[in-house]
Amino acid sequence: EDNQSIHFFSTKYLRDPKMKEFILLVVLNKIIENKEFAKHPVCIIIPEIRKLCPDQAYGFQKYLSESVKEALSTMRSQGMGGFASILSSQSWNDTNQGIRDTHSITLLGKLNLTDIDKISKILTYGKEKRTELAQPPNKNCWLMVGKEDFEWLHYFLPSYGHCEPEYKFEQKFKIHYPEKMVSFRETISEMKLIYDEEEKKFMEKAEKDQDRERKRIEEKIQKKKEKAIVSSSDMKKRENELVEETKLKDMERAY
Repeated sequence: EDNQSIHFFSTKYLRDPKMKEFILLVVLNKIIENKEFAKHPVCIIIPEIRKLCPDQAYGFQKYLSESVKEALSTMRSQGMGGFASILSSQSWNDTNQGIRDTHSITLLGKLNLTDIDKISKILTYGKEKRTELAQPPNKNCWLMVGKEDFEWLHYFLPSYGHCEPEYKFEQKFKIHYPEKMVSFRETISEMKLIYDEEEKKFMEKAEKDQDRERKRIEEKIQKKKEKAIVSSSDMKKRENELVEETKLKDMERAY
């Protein structure tokens, strides 16, 4: 219901790379599931989508790309007044084609030579357009695919406090919104206690299981030894019997 703020989701504090990427899919699906509660149009902005959904995707990234594509397609099908998404990528060629095709508007800024070559062949751009894509006329200007006759479009981006290399996001947030700063130390401490207790239980269980397994192996080895001793005793007895039989035969031959 809040259309006065930008809601920023970050995976900065997650360590598992797979978890980081699938969080995006979870957020997209939750937004779609709860669309009936939206009183205003919703715009989803995903920077550097090529890192999440590369063109040559393998393993879990292949599944992730397909799932994100389906989520974005579902959003697009909601029509006007529903959902919109803005994706950015520093390389058009390295971004998953399915993701690229989910959008109806494509804006081209300054491109690398590989992207220029591939896009120019697909869209039949001449030498002039190729040169402009390598060096646009100004900053913050873009060429809209399909409407190149409009020339370059200039966008003046809003100065929202997002992550930039020259400052830390947490510091900026603390300066501008000190009342919204929340500490989770108590929650983290409580979770750590629970984790330590659970870990202790698992360790104790693992030790008991190891003891049982060790005893089982020892008993198995002991049985094998006993069997080997019995076998050895039987073999010795048999050898003695053969010796006696041999003596008897020798005596018979002697008589």
